[in-house]
Amino acid sequence: MLRRLGKVAVATGFILSTPAALAETPAGTAPGSPAVQEQIAPSPEAAQQDVVAGTFQLHCKDVDATVQAPAEESVDMICNGTQAAVSIFRGCGIDQRGRIEIKVRDDASEPARENYGCYDHSTGQIHLMSLSGCRKHLAEDKSRSEIDAEDYYKSVIIHEVAHKILLSQVGSDRISRVAHEYLAYSLQIEALSAKSRKLLIDKFAGPGSMLPGSPNAMLLFMNPTVFGVVSYLHFKALADRCGTIQKVLDGSIDFPEPYE
Repeated sequence: MLRRLGKVAVATGFILSTPAALAETPAGTAPGSPAVQEQIAPSPEAAQQDVVAGTFQLHCKDVDATVQAPAEESVDMICNGTQAAVSIFRGCGIDQRGRIEIKVRDDASEPARENYGCYDHSTGQIHLMSLSGCRKHLAEDKSRSEIDAEDYYKSVIIHEVAHKILLSQVGSDRISRVAHEYLAYSLQIEALSAKSRKLLIDKFAGPGSMLPGSPNAMLLFMNPTVFGVVSYLHFKALADRCGTIQKVLDGSIDFPEPYE
């Protein structure tokens, strides 16, 4: 989900409880690894910060993206998730613009520590909770504790990269917040495995659920997870992924703000 905190746009994934499975990749991963191309030599200032934080920075092999993460984290899954998101848009004729920068932290971000991920509009960077943090939060969240952490983490990566790509295409003023979140959540839930997706939908849209027929701003404000499920079901019903993405980009699909 996208929230504005001053100049910071925070994408919370699923806020009721919100990212990734990473096969462990040590800091010295060789350039020939599946997803990692090279280790980037940081500036002296950044190097000092890395020593203190115990992080390393690598460039993804098959997509123009850098990942800064704790040494015990695997970068491979983040790179693969980023590539998957870029491929969704590329398959619809929408190319990536500019490098995608991702930072992994246990607390996700200073303005939104409880969230699985966020996109910082002021810096253009994506911040992700660590895999261990994701596992911990999922385990403590009864609404999604049965969902596989790696599966969920990859879906959050796709959510955040979708925000980055959308904003790089049209800027922050061309797409409403609701339409922005509609697409990010739809692609996030679509990216889940069939099992994880069913668990999530059954929990929030199972028998007896009173769901609106389409997403709206009030639902986004009141319950972002339900908003995400409603968005996905609406998106799926349209049965035209590329056409819907293009309509979001050109502003021809939107959803009402409350009290309009």
